Amino acid sequence: MSEQNEHAAEQDKSEEALQNEIILDFYAQQAVTEILHISLEPVPLQDQLQRIIEFLTAIPWLAGQGKGAIFLLDEQGQNLEMKAQHGLGEQLIKDCKQISLGHCLCGRAAQTGEVIFKSHLDEQHEITYEGIGDHGHYCVPIVARGRTFGVLNLYVDAGHVRERIEEQLLVTVANTVGKIVEHSMARRELQYQKFAMDQHANVGIMDVTGKIIYANDRFCEDFGYDREELIGRNHSILKSDQHPESFYQEMWDTIAAGTVWHGEVCSRTKSGSLIWLDTTVVPFLDPAGKPYKYVSICRNISNLKDAERELSEKGAFLQNITYSMGDGVITDNAEGRIAFANAEAISLLACDDEEDLIGKDMYSFLCGGNEEDGPRTKEESPLYKALHTFRTYRDEDGVFYRSDGTALPVAYVGSPMVDDSGYAGSIIVFRDITARKQAEKKQQELIDKLQDAHSQLLQSEKMASIGQLAAGVAHEINNPVGYVNSNLGSLKQYVADLFSLLDAYKKLQEAVPQDSSILREVRDLEQELDLDFLKEDIGSLLEESDEGIRRVKQIVNDLKDFSRLDSTEWHWADLEAGLDSTLNIVHNEIKYKAEVVKEYAGIPQIECIGSQLNQVFMNLMVNGVHAIEERGTITIRTGMEGNDWVWVEVADTGKGIEPDALSRIFDPFYTTKPVGKGTGLGLSLSYSIVERHGGEIGVQSEVGKGTCFRVRLPVKQAKKTESSAENETAVEEAASAGPETRVAGMKA
Repeated sequence: MSEQNEHAAEQDKSEEALQNEIILDFYAQQAVTEILHISLEPVPLQDQLQRIIEFLTAIPWLAGQGKGAIFLLDEQGQNLEMKAQHGLGEQLIKDCKQISLGHCLCGRAAQTGEVIFKSHLDEQHEITYEGIGDHGHYCVPIVARGRTFGVLNLYVDAGHVRERIEEQLLVTVANTVGKIVEHSMARRELQYQKFAMDQHANVGIMDVTGKIIYANDRFCEDFGYDREELIGRNHSILKSDQHPESFYQEMWDTIAAGTVWHGEVCSRTKSGSLIWLDTTVVPFLDPAGKPYKYVSICRNISNLKDAERELSEKGAFLQNITYSMGDGVITDNAEGRIAFANAEAISLLACDDEEDLIGKDMYSFLCGGNEEDGPRTKEESPLYKALHTFRTYRDEDGVFYRSDGTALPVAYVGSPMVDDSGYAGSIIVFRDITARKQAEKKQQELIDKLQDAHSQLLQSEKMASIGQLAAGVAHEINNPVGYVNSNLGSLKQYVADLFSLLDAYKKLQEAVPQDSSILREVRDLEQELDLDFLKEDIGSLLEESDEGIRRVKQIVNDLKDFSRLDSTEWHWADLEAGLDSTLNIVHNEIKYKAEVVKEYAGIPQIECIGSQLNQVFMNLMVNGVHAIEERGTITIRTGMEGNDWVWVEVADTGKGIEPDALSRIFDPFYTTKPVGKGTGLGLSLSYSIVERHGGEIGVQSEVGKGTCFRVRLPVKQAKKTESSAENETAVEEAASAGPETRVAGMKA
């Protein structure tokens, strides 16, 4: 019977404990709800914490002394600072105002992240004072997302027994407080960031149609509008006429593709004045990856632009001086003795070193004169006369004399130097005009620049940009070349006609009385003009000009041959000729790193868009060169598969591709090159182009030995359905993600 009673008693205790646990759980939910209500009050965080500690210490079912405090870590995370308390004495508030991490019970709880319970005062209770009564503590870390923000400290009676349910309640409360603190700090951080942003930049938000849905104060200030005048209006009201439509189109294409755009934009304010902005436009993407609004962050750089313009003007002036200083430079002192001569001056005056000039009479070299009559005396020199009357003297067709007495045709400028005592010497800057450039040399320089630009452009991975620039070059050059060429033809005929007329006039001279004054004047004029020389030189000049025009036309044709500017439609093309054209274009890229081996099989023409395939070949060649670290070989092969397929291989002896990278090399924006050396689009675009042609592109690579890409293409394109035509359009837009794995096996 006694066993039954004991069992019943134990069952009653268990039921009572369960009841207590349910009641405490209910109270816990009430406590959390009340704390959350407090957190929603529009008051500072510290006031919220004060309300929370007052609420907690007033809960009757917590076995506490009605005393407690909330501590938060400082910004350095080294000290706890008391932010709220209830029931603590003045001495305790003073002593516990700041607690080092790891010090006393609260410091240890914050450091370990674990609840510390004490039923009595002991040696770990390091902060004490005379007369302090015995008591216990719950020190509960305030935690959110794994980060400790502080400690909740509640006082309990001495001898209190640690209760699991009680502790769980306090942990739940502390975690709730942690989330409140985290949210408050995040909100404060956002406010700081917004304030900082508003101080630095104007910020606007547009929807996908360009309608303004937000503008900060700086935005309104910069553009001179009230906010109500901007909200709901299209952003185009701020456009100026300083940029072409293509500029804005490129901007919208970029952000519509989900990519951040950055650049300098000239906009127009409400008053009509122009304002320059350093602009970043960030697209915000929905879960599907599509933009649903755009945030523009702009910094007013109008003053900077004005300063840049002024600096540019001054820079151009200084650059001219620097250019002049790069020629021969001589300075003399007040007595006319040479004080300084740069290396170019020493060389031009045929001296061995500076000692051949320093201390010598400057006018023994720079007195002027002419090649026929020889040098002038110092007193006769116009340079001497000008300088000693404090004037700058310039001569574009002068003569100096070298150390060996020979004449040196020069263009020069001399300026006096003045100090407090008056004339202090002069500075002379001169250059040799013996080798003054003729028209043909100027044309050759232009051709060289075009070829350099041509070569650099063809290294780009964006065929659209190359084609556009090539089209611009062809258009800009073909038009003037056309009418210059036509005019040269006409000019040749006109000159021939004039020479015929002059010959007729010469015959007419024989019929005129030889003592005629008119005849004498004509013959004197012929002699003065050196008519025979003019007739001969005019013909040479015309021929040289004609040759220059032909060379310019050849450059335009080279551009066309590569990018096929005159045909972007499907046509029959010789791939081997395209390979040769591409090799010529990237020759400057290859020549320093690799030897080129061509193994052509004489494949037939195929139906394709030649300019796009040229871009594929260029990408493969340039990638091969970049993979070669010192010196290697680029091998280009062609071949047939039956009668319907051709293939092109580009192999290099570079460092190869790691196996784990092979499956990703055709993915957009994936690159194995160092930062800043590649965009990761070349092979992706190449894959899309080959795919559009109904072909395949594969790769084999061995680390340390090299890589071989094979492009396999049909000779004739299959008829395209409406669906496939739409696919082609999508491929042309390119840069879209391709298949998971794009590495195909290759036949030998």
